[in-house]
Amino acid sequence: PRLERFNFSWARPWVEAVALLPVVASLPWLLRRLGAVLDRLWLGRRYTTVAAVKYFLSALQSATSERQLVERAETGIAAIFRARVRIDLGPRDTGTPGFDPALEIPIRSHRDQVGVIRLGERARRMPFFSEDEALAGSLADVFSYMLENMRLQEKKQEQEQLVKEQALHASRSELKALRAQINPHFLFNALNAIAGLIVKDPARADKTVEQLAEVFRYTLRRSESEWAPLEEEMEFARAYLEVEQARFGSRLQFRVSMEDAVRAARIPTMMLQTLVENAVKHGVSVIRGVARIEIDAGRRGDRLRVEVADNGPGFQEGEAKSSGYGLRNIRERLRGYFGKEAGLAVQRDDPRQMTLVSLTLPLPAGATVAAGERLEQPAAPGRTPAR
Repeated sequence: PRLERFNFSWARPWVEAVALLPVVASLPWLLRRLGAVLDRLWLGRRYTTVAAVKYFLSALQSATSERQLVERAETGIAAIFRARVRIDLGPRDTGTPGFDPALEIPIRSHRDQVGVIRLGERARRMPFFSEDEALAGSLADVFSYMLENMRLQEKKQEQEQLVKEQALHASRSELKALRAQINPHFLFNALNAIAGLIVKDPARADKTVEQLAEVFRYTLRRSESEWAPLEEEMEFARAYLEVEQARFGSRLQFRVSMEDAVRAARIPTMMLQTLVENAVKHGVSVIRGVARIEIDAGRRGDRLRVEVADNGPGFQEGEAKSSGYGLRNIRERLRGYFGKEAGLAVQRDDPRQMTLVSLTLPLPAGATVAAGERLEQPAAPGRTPAR
């Protein structure tokens, strides 16, 4: 009516068209809103297609196992369609007794069916329309992708675990070979030393026999064990060096030192002894003067650190990482037990003029250490005092 006051009848159609433009432009939005209201109130749809896929994907991402993935997928699809859901995996699944599906959607991977999603009757007996079937198919594709990805991850983890177990089995076999290798040479040298002491120092000969028996008792007792308390390993190293001292006499001096609070820490069996034997072989046996071996164990933050130092010539350049059967076995065992959390290091301590071989192992959470508290082994004849 207001337009009738103006005399521009020639432009009337254009003005009315311009006036109706906002109404025409808002029609798609109004139709979407109307469709959403009808979907929610009449058809019972709580999500749009895009929102449903996003919701479903976010529900699956935190799953850590195939079973958990299936459970979360069933919960997510049930929430989207407001219906009972059953997911059965397997190419020849025959269904679930007592479950009458209203809609079945195959789960496919590389054109092969790997399972099926079964949806029961919806709330208020609403039927499944073609749009619902298309949405369920999209969710089945998302589930198939997540399932394949999880199975690949599990397969990779199984392969890594198998490799780790094979390496650990090989290192255990090498450990038994090491024990068998140690016994004859060590026994032969110890018996020769005892034979020489029987006349010169009978008391020392008796003590050396006791130490030798202790060494072999421990070796037999631990022959099938993978772990031992650090305190026992340190005592075993001390007994071993006591026997070697009978062989080398006053030329061998050693010190064994351990923080009291790490006594009960468990370490792989015979690992420390391998380092000590290495120090004797590459240190004591190859120098003419006084040979020193120092063993220290303590806590460094959340790690246990065990060090064996000797004043021998040390390793040649490039030799440390391939310095024989013993150190290679230690590295493989550490890798099998701890992965990258433990390590073996070989270095030269120039200020002390000693070769230092150190083991670093993770300590259990909650272990406590009294600062500066150390347990010193009593000095024996021929040893240097603890510093």
